[in-house]
Amino acid sequence: MAVIAGIEAGVMTIACQFPVNNPQQLSPAEFAPYHSERRPLTDGVLMFRMIAHACACLALATLSSPATAQVPHIIETIPADGDFDVSAELTEIRVTFDQDMDPWGFSFVGGGPHFPQTTEGPRWETPRTAVLPVTLRSGWYYEVGFNEPPFTNFRSTLDDAAAPLRIHFCTSVDENDPRRLHPEQNKAAIERLRLAIDMAYSYRDRLDLDWDGLLDEHRDSLVNAPIAEAFAKRVANMLTCAEDPHISLATPNMSFGTGGREVTGNFDFNGLLAAMPMLKRGNTIAAGRLTEDIGYILITTWSINDQVIESLYDVLEELIDSPGLIIDVRPNGGGDELKAQAFASCFLVEETPYATHVWRNPELEEGWSGVVTRVLVPDDDAPIYDGKVVVLMGPHCMSSNEAFLMMMRQVPDSVLIGTNSYGSSGNPKPFDLLNGVTINLPSWKAMTLEGEAFEGIGIKPDITVEATREEIRWQDPLLQKAREVIEAAITP
Repeated sequence: MAVIAGIEAGVMTIACQFPVNNPQQLSPAEFAPYHSERRPLTDGVLMFRMIAHACACLALATLSSPATAQVPHIIETIPADGDFDVSAELTEIRVTFDQDMDPWGFSFVGGGPHFPQTTEGPRWETPRTAVLPVTLRSGWYYEVGFNEPPFTNFRSTLDDAAAPLRIHFCTSVDENDPRRLHPEQNKAAIERLRLAIDMAYSYRDRLDLDWDGLLDEHRDSLVNAPIAEAFAKRVANMLTCAEDPHISLATPNMSFGTGGREVTGNFDFNGLLAAMPMLKRGNTIAAGRLTEDIGYILITTWSINDQVIESLYDVLEELIDSPGLIIDVRPNGGGDELKAQAFASCFLVEETPYATHVWRNPELEEGWSGVVTRVLVPDDDAPIYDGKVVVLMGPHCMSSNEAFLMMMRQVPDSVLIGTNSYGSSGNPKPFDLLNGVTINLPSWKAMTLEGEAFEGIGIKPDITVEATREEIRWQDPLLQKAREVIEAAITP
């Protein structure tokens, strides 16, 4: 994310680029502009705001019962979320909050071709309603976010950031427009979707969902979807109940994730910096020494190229003399399993089985292939580390990163510390619904080396360490536990 910042009249004005990409995808993010700003303040206005804020706080303090600030919430947007028949003549995006807001800030968040083209800067029409002048094109899909972190300039008069929200809408499309979907097309697409789920989705039966009932419940809205993006978005919303982040949909112009279970992470970079102020940071990796005897490597994704693998090899060479090493993959949501194998080669010198899976195959009597064992084949160019290894893990570890955890579990005397991983690995395959929409469905059932499926369960650590967000932010108990384990192992 490119950020250009400056200070003008006591207020930071920010012009930056917001990454717009589908979190389900593992390719690098695309970047597009957004509109988030705080207006410059004159000295007089700044003083007025300070006095007003102080008076408001004093008023709250004098109430007979304890007062707590209430987070502002959006109570109305124009267009409404999910309105797929918006007039292209609409000239304003409007958002209304449930309380008076700070008139000096805005955060309309988004970017790229699916964010409306702005014609003027935003303004406050009333103390609770902000307006963004725009121009819209006919038959087009749009997304607009409000106050999505880190862009949180919609704030109350007491400076509380508003709860974030994102709306999705389409403008009306002419009947003769070639992009227009017709009911018969969508009916056929629904049946292809039903068949794909039934025959190819590897986790079809995991939650015992009534798929026919679900499709029938949403049938009318899907049949009437005017364009491919509207159909894809409605299917994505419908499939949130599968709690499977490896299900996604795509059109030629857009991709849509279906979400998954909400989890609270156990990683905060501030906690790392408190323990290792001299930590060297890159885009996807960071490294340093926790102590003279303990090296540390953070890897935030396996969506990396060979150059990053070479950088990891170089980093490990610098730490090769450390008797102990912490590998932190807590924020790593997966990527390329082959890249994970390349780094794990630094700790396993022989071909090593580490995981199993079965493929969904409806042509076989049982509906599944035989068990396939995945084997790590060491990279001859990888440096070899033979000290004590601890891997830090947590609920944001998923997909190919869970494969990495299983690889590292095979390293002699290695220890995995943290909480269960997310539990999601699917190897998605595409299915064309023939109405401009493709659905990607998991095709395998991932299992441990012992044959235990872990979808929705996760990989269990060797040592469980629970921690609150505040603890992780200031002292990081997982890092402390890793240090204890390593010191106990390397101390004579």
